Amino acid sequence: AALSISGIRAGLLTETERPLAEGSFKEINIALAGARVEAAAYFGALFSPALDAASLSSTIDRDFTALLYYDRMGAWPVYTVKGTLGGFEAGDVIENFYLGDPGAFQPWKNGAVSGYLTRYAVGGVPGASFNYGAFGDYVIISTSFNALKAALPLLGL
Repeated sequence: AALSISGIRAGLLTETERPLAEGSFKEINIALAGARVEAAAYFGALFSPALDAASLSSTIDRDFTALLYYDRMGAWPVYTVKGTLGGFEAGDVIENFYLGDPGAFQPWKNGAVSGYLTRYAVGGVPGASFNYGAFGDYVIISTSFNALKAALPLLGL
């Protein structure tokens, strides 16, 4: 409905009304008024007010992939974008990536998955764990560690 945190969340929640089996992914086409939304605008909305579309447009490609991963604990957004994307650890922006309240987050930690270094913070709600890392030329952002692990083979990693 709108390119805002509440609009993005409402659109993704609408998709979860047609759930898939546990362990499944659904690719989401992000559009506004019939036009595909570019990555800088989308992530600018999610990072608001810390970053905006103008500052992101020079660091990431226009296209991105949005997925919903389904498990017994819910639906978890996963994003892939080519380029450099950061700023997750500054401020309270990671909550914006979730469909509901992820609970309070523990401190950031270093991690690794499939040989790639990641950073993560575990949320207070079971299954909620904000994960991000550089995977070759791409940044992958996941709202659940299980979703990140399941997404990597789909992306050829």
